[in-house]
Amino acid sequence: MNIQEYRDWRPTYSSYNVVFPEDAPPVREVFHDEFRQFLALSGLSCEASEAQAAMHKTFRKGIKPDYSKIKDELSDVWWYFNMCLDEFGWTLEELSQYNKEKLDERHGKTS
Repeated sequence: MNIQEYRDWRPTYSSYNVVFPEDAPPVREVFHDEFRQFLALSGLSCEASEAQAAMHKTFRKGIKPDYSKIKDELSDVWWYFNMCLDEFGWTLEELSQYNKEKLDERHGKTS
C-alpha cells in the first residue's frame, strides 16, 4: 500500500464524523473544527505514549522489547498523524517540505 492509498482508505474508520448530542456543550458546535483537531492531536499523543510505555517496560522489567506491541501502537500513531493532516488540511509532502526548510534554517543551510 502506498501513502496515497492509505490516506484514501484511512477515513473509512474515522470515528470523529459524529453528530453531537443535543445536550452537548455549546463549545463543540461553535468550535467544531477545532474540536476535531483537538481530538486528532489527543489521539496522536495518547498512542505515542502507549508506544513509549511499551518500550519503558523493557527497561523497568528488564525484558526484551515487545516489538509487536510497539508496532501496533506506532501503526495507531500513523493513523492519528494522518487524521491530523486531514483535520489541519495539510499533506505529508507539504509538512515534509516545511520541516526540511525549518531544519535547514535552524542549522544555517540553504536549499
